[in-house]
Amino acid sequence: ICANRNPAYVTIKIDNQKFAKTSQEINCVWNQTFQIHCANPADSCITITLKASCSFVLGKFDMQAHQLLKKGGFINGFFPILMDNGKPNPKLKLKF
Repeated sequence: ICANRNPAYVTIKIDNQKFAKTSQEINCVWNQTFQIHCANPADSCITITLKASCSFVLGKFDMQAHQLLKKGGFINGFFPILMDNGKPNPKLKLKF
């Protein structure tokens, strides 16, 4: 997944404003927790982007903030990471 063993990291944005960034990891596994307090509208878009350290985008996951509100702020499961062409990356999944 990580070309040339370059570390990868994840960014979390709400309506294109960066709120969080994980550490850079070679094994592409993060066991980090983020609490993001915001006053954005419920229709705001939350984007989680997986990038290689060379800033190459490996994929993205988007969800509307109201989806988190319905679930009490917690989500659980596996979600597809989409490539630039909008198709799921078969090698990557996001687990909450």
